[in-house]
Parts: sequence; C-alpha cells; structure tokens
Amino acid sequence: MNLDEAIKSPCVRMCTLDDDDICIGCGRSLEEIKQWNAYTPFERTEKLVICRQRRYQRRIKYRPMLS
Repeated sequence: MNLDEAIKSPCVRMCTLDDDDICIGCGRSLEEIKQWNAYTPFERTEKLVICRQRRYQRRIKYRPMLS
C-alpha cells in the first residue's frame, strides 16, 4: 500500500453543504472535496487536521440548539 492509499478521504457519506460550503459530514470545503485526489499525502494530512477543527467548532456552535 502506498501513502496515497493510506490517507483516504474523510467522507462519511453525509454530503450536505452548510451556508459556507462546508460539508457537515466530513468538514471539508467544496473546493477541498473536489481537489482531494490531487493533494499530496502531506496536504491531505493538513486538510484532515483542518476538517477535524471545523467539525469540533460546528459542535460547539450548534450544541446549544440540541439541548
């Protein structure tokens, strides 16, 4: 297995974009989704960190609404 195969897309098949064109499932922007296969392994790793941060911020933002 090469490194490109080891860093798979974070897609969770919950593809719905919010008002900022960020997927509520994986946390990627529309542009990141389109470019995923062109990214190097290093870029993919960077994007995964950013996506994790976006999902965390989304939970904080909408948690009061869920209570």
